[in-house]
Amino acid sequence: MSDNRNNELIFNAIDAGSYKSAQALCSKQMKRYPNSSYYYALNNYILLLNGSKEEAIRNSKELMAKIPSDLSTLELLNLIFKKVGLYNESIEVYENACKKYSSLNLIQSWFDLSLKNFDILSLQKSSMALVQKGDNSTNGLKLWCSLNLLIASGLEKLTKNQKYLFPKLGLKMIEDCKPLKNSQEYYIYVSLLMKNGHFQQAADVIKEFLNQERDLELQLILLKSLNDAENWNELFDICDSFLNVHRIDDWNVWSNLIKAASNLGKLDQTLKIIDNFPIASRNRQLAYLELIKHNQQLDHLERYFESYLDIFGTKLCCFPDLKPFLLILESEKFMNILAKQISSRKIEEVLQMQRKPTDNDLILMVNYMKFKFYLHQDKLTNFEFLQENLTYYKATKYLLNVKEKTDYFAGDEFLLIGVQIIIALSKQDEISELFKCIVILEKAVERDVHEYHLRLWLVQLYSALNCYSLARLHYDSLKIKFIQQDTLSHYIFTRISSLQPSAGALKDLTKSQAVYDNSDFETSYFLQKTYEKQSFSKTNGFLEFGLRFSNSLAKYLNYYEMYKINKHNKQTNVNAILDKLRISYKLSKDSSQELQRSLDLDEKLSDNRDFKILWDCSILDSIEVVDKVIKIGPLQTCIYLRTMLSKEFLILGDEQQDNSQIYLQNIEQALKVNNNFTEVELWQLRVIRELAIFVLQNESSSLLKLESLINNFLNQFLSVDNATTLMTWRLNHNFINVYDTFKSIQSFQQVYKKQINKEANKKISDLNKKLIDKLRDNSVLIKAKRSEVTKDLKLTIKNWFLNNPKIDFEITESFIEGIFQSIKESSESSVGILRKL
Repeated sequence: MSDNRNNELIFNAIDAGSYKSAQALCSKQMKRYPNSSYYYALNNYILLLNGSKEEAIRNSKELMAKIPSDLSTLELLNLIFKKVGLYNESIEVYENACKKYSSLNLIQSWFDLSLKNFDILSLQKSSMALVQKGDNSTNGLKLWCSLNLLIASGLEKLTKNQKYLFPKLGLKMIEDCKPLKNSQEYYIYVSLLMKNGHFQQAADVIKEFLNQERDLELQLILLKSLNDAENWNELFDICDSFLNVHRIDDWNVWSNLIKAASNLGKLDQTLKIIDNFPIASRNRQLAYLELIKHNQQLDHLERYFESYLDIFGTKLCCFPDLKPFLLILESEKFMNILAKQISSRKIEEVLQMQRKPTDNDLILMVNYMKFKFYLHQDKLTNFEFLQENLTYYKATKYLLNVKEKTDYFAGDEFLLIGVQIIIALSKQDEISELFKCIVILEKAVERDVHEYHLRLWLVQLYSALNCYSLARLHYDSLKIKFIQQDTLSHYIFTRISSLQPSAGALKDLTKSQAVYDNSDFETSYFLQKTYEKQSFSKTNGFLEFGLRFSNSLAKYLNYYEMYKINKHNKQTNVNAILDKLRISYKLSKDSSQELQRSLDLDEKLSDNRDFKILWDCSILDSIEVVDKVIKIGPLQTCIYLRTMLSKEFLILGDEQQDNSQIYLQNIEQALKVNNNFTEVELWQLRVIRELAIFVLQNESSSLLKLESLINNFLNQFLSVDNATTLMTWRLNHNFINVYDTFKSIQSFQQVYKKQINKEANKKISDLNKKLIDKLRDNSVLIKAKRSEVTKDLKLTIKNWFLNNPKIDFEITESFIEGIFQSIKESSESSVGILRKL
């Protein structure tokens, strides 16, 4: 039988999960070719897949020490080390081979792998090796190498000597490429000049190039170089020239002009430049306000706000544009200016239904209400302000009938502000407020099917009410794709393993996670093209994007949720997920904010989640009193992930005692700063901590503490008498975490059975039985208790909408009935999981 056929049989067995068969076939090939490193590497790979991790690592390190040169062997060793989180070893495989054999093909493979892994230091090393070994008749390889030295020089992990040498080596290499041919080559040159501190020289080079050819990227670098050189005179003159000669109406130019003028005392001259600029653009109008920030002695401040509002008061950009400048003018004066705009456009006629609104009327009205809200934030708890927003909505909803279905309707912002007020007004009865908000927004979605923010708020509200299927329905309607899965998936998957540990949720998670595998391939492809096509100014952006996406915190939080759901459903094939989680554990090793900032992107988890989009239709990035009601527990951070993984690894057991002690220390540290966890998560961590201290440190008092934790806190987390818990996500979260604690104690007893004496083991089992008995007894009571609360809730909600003389959302009784029926079916599906515990 041919070797190709034998290899095919081995990989077919691997794909089928028949690892013993694959190993038997591989052993035959090892005997047949005892000097072939490839089959030894392949055997190690099979060992790893079959669960013999330590043996696979040990054998692979021994094979790596022999420095094989076969590309297939190197690829397999690289893959093995990557799977177990040994990234340094995965790169050393190639680096050592290239040093010993110095083959061009080998070095090129190392470079290609570095691109695939977004490994900046390896790109620098491999490109330097390519220059030394490759064809230097053209400047291509030198340009690559100088670019990689430029990018690598920004890494925090470099030694002091490397930080000094990299920019100098890069500059020498790019100077060897002279004469430079295009803007991309000049981009590398001037960037390296700046890395070496030659700011003025970089500016001079760019000016000379711009005399021949205009380039936006180099124009921005020119402004930065003059800033860094603190050459305010030249910066002022350049910005003046960009504006008045080249008509470059860019905010970077305006802001740098004003900064230079402030340093030179030329603010009066700058005012004339702004006055004389012939384009009445948004940037020009904002330049007046930026100038005021530097010189508040200017006369008639109000006229500059009036001038902006005359042109852009009816644009959606108005509120975010003016918000940073509101401190330079008294709030009442600003509101008077806005009131004049309202009056001059005869908005009162719209409110009185005397005429139909225009799109400009609507946007001005939205901006007016948002500024009013922002400058008087006490209106968040003002019922009259809710009424006012509803009046504005009803006066403008006519525009819903004439717009295209997919067009944005700004009037929905009135309702979203209203929803925030309703939640903020809630005292003890937050459940009924959540129901009211859902009824209002579902009616709004019925009128405006494609409005993104309405549906995102419904995702959050339904999640808060333990209605995963309804939250998922609205989430799917958003048609979230590619990178948005990374930035937005937290709205649906936060703590999902303790809310909906079902096959359906696992399928949703798996589908969402596929974007990361696809992205790595696509991003590395486009990264490679930046080298081949010499789009050098884009290279660092693709590298950073690749690293942020590969090391995404959301990605690993979702893998953790997948692991927990698999564990809940007694799935044993979780090794692949555990390998990924071990990688995230290493990346979260320094999880404090200060340390995270000092780490390079390849050394830490990157939090790419977008929390602001939910509040686009608000006045702040978030409103704490509202956020507290609708979010699913405290924010999950790197500390949260590291602590939860420490707990899981501690329960699984570790061959090295030192690791168990480290996991325990991580839990101890997290419990001192406990704002990352829900109350039941903290309780679970304390239970595991006391159990671990008793077993690993032989501390008998911890067994008494464990008994106290279970006896004293059980009623708190398994109570079915609190309506807020009973009707929200907290019900499933509490019960499932208690159940998970029960299973974790069982696992702990099994893993560490040799270290627990018979008497102690019986006591732990008795405590654990008490825990599961209480859980199962109370889960039987849930359905009847929820039915009572729902009945009262429905009456409350109907009365508020149908018999409230102060407010009319135009909601019918049948509509409310339909919403309650949907919520009943969805929440019962979620709660039904508890009966199976």
